[in-house]
Amino acid sequence: MSEQENTVTVPANPVFEPNPDEFLRTDAIAEELDLCTETVRRMIRDHRLRAVRLKGEYRVRRRWLDEYLDSTLVGA
Repeated sequence: MSEQENTVTVPANPVFEPNPDEFLRTDAIAEELDLCTETVRRMIRDHRLRAVRLKGEYRVRRRWLDEYLDSTLVGA
């Protein structure tokens, strides 16, 4: 057996691309932004963060979260 036959090629780690249509729970958003869950709910109730209610709980599409974050960035 040659050395080439023993070589295993490992593909590069693909870049993770989040699904923009994925629905996120408020606790996941809070963890991602290092906020309290109640703060995220308040942002939704104050219409600062777009959301829908599914099964009695708020859900935020990832793209809505990205749009919110983009709108709150301050230029340097």
